[in-house]
Amino acid sequence: PGAERKLTGKEEALLVATACASPPKGRARWTLKLLAGAMVKLTEHKSLSHETVRRRLAENDLKPWRKDMWCIPQVDGEYVARMEDVLDLYAEAPDSRRPVVCFDESPVQLIGETRQPIPAKPGRLERYDYEYRRNGTVNLFVLLDVHRPWRKVKVTERRAARDYAQCM
Repeated sequence: PGAERKLTGKEEALLVATACASPPKGRARWTLKLLAGAMVKLTEHKSLSHETVRRRLAENDLKPWRKDMWCIPQVDGEYVARMEDVLDLYAEAPDSRRPVVCFDESPVQLIGETRQPIPAKPGRLERYDYEYRRNGTVNLFVLLDVHRPWRKVKVTERRAARDYAQCM
């Protein structure tokens, strides 16, 4: 605790991109030690422990050994350059005249309970029935400022260009 992080933001992004890429020839998947070795080759680090790699992957909710995870199909030079531009923008000092605003959107399914959940008790979690009632879908547009505790969420019934434009 309190020690400086081994990997910078750019190095962590490189680790994520490497973990999402194809494993070395002759290997079915990446291991933590293989990733640590790859990072030593790709960066100026003389050594990197597999535990550091494990923690950084865990922080990013990455499990490269799982087949159901989503990764960017091709991590080429152009992608890495654009990713570094974004990371550089996030690393800039805050400037109230030039806020760094991120935008994302996501469809969400609205569900309701068909039976009352059983409340939590000491030593037991609250329990929900696996059945649910479908209440439709909505789309969330989310804007947030990287340097300030500010965000805006707009809920729309559809995901159309007009809704996107109104949100901006």
